[in-house]
Amino acid sequence: MTKSNLSLVKILICLIAIGLYTCLFIKYDFSIFKKVATIAAVLGLAGYSSYKFFRRYAMIYAEYMANKKTVLFDKKVDKPRIFIHSVAWPLMVLFIGVFYYANASGIFWMDVLLFYSFQVIIILTFSLLNFTWSTSFENRYKQKPVTENNLGNDREFKTALSVVDLTTVFDGLTKYGFISYEDHDELINARKEFIAIFRSGVPPNQPRFKLEFKNPDTAYFLEKLQLNTSSLTSVRFVKIFTNLNGIIKPESLSSSSSQAKKRSHGSRNMLKLDLIFEQID
Repeated sequence: MTKSNLSLVKILICLIAIGLYTCLFIKYDFSIFKKVATIAAVLGLAGYSSYKFFRRYAMIYAEYMANKKTVLFDKKVDKPRIFIHSVAWPLMVLFIGVFYYANASGIFWMDVLLFYSFQVIIILTFSLLNFTWSTSFENRYKQKPVTENNLGNDREFKTALSVVDLTTVFDGLTKYGFISYEDHDELINARKEFIAIFRSGVPPNQPRFKLEFKNPDTAYFLEKLQLNTSSLTSVRFVKIFTNLNGIIKPESLSSSSSQAKKRSHGSRNMLKLDLIFEQID
């Protein structure tokens, strides 16, 4: 039995148990039935959901208010999770309140149907909230990193840089702020994608990385890569990177490269790029 099917079975068993409880106790003592069910819903469902939510986001909120950069917040997963909680949690609490304050009609089957329906809605909203903490929910929103296997076999360039070398280059770019990411998970995925693109020799369909400098430094970065990468033309390079000028035109890189070579000294960024590539020599 798969994990998703097992979860559905658990929910089904829970609903059947609630139905039996409702039928047996609503006739026996209606006030006790409501009090027990309400306490269970408040402590077991609303309380547990609140605990998981605040355990996750209390520290993130504190770091945000203190103007600290956090690596705990994954916007691709946490934003939809927070949105679902902002809708489902108040809805669950609302129905718990309605359940507690509703009065019995005195007609047994109508009371069973009404109060069982309230409990089903509460259980389903809780199940939705709980689902947002599952791996399957996270996988729905996390961007799948590009790998060598899913880029295809049409190699357009070939690098002599190893995985370790490419990791050093990428980490150097992030160290000096030439590439930046707010989320730690996003940075990890970007590093994997950077390595996969250069190891496969296949540019992506659209640029995947933004360089935080302009064309002259970009042209110099291309030259440093070309020392260890054959057939990496400016046309192929601009399929991988953008920069502060936006979408890079291959001819603008050639012009910038010529101007850069006329300088007696490189820019500060060029000197930092030299430091990065010196680590792989």
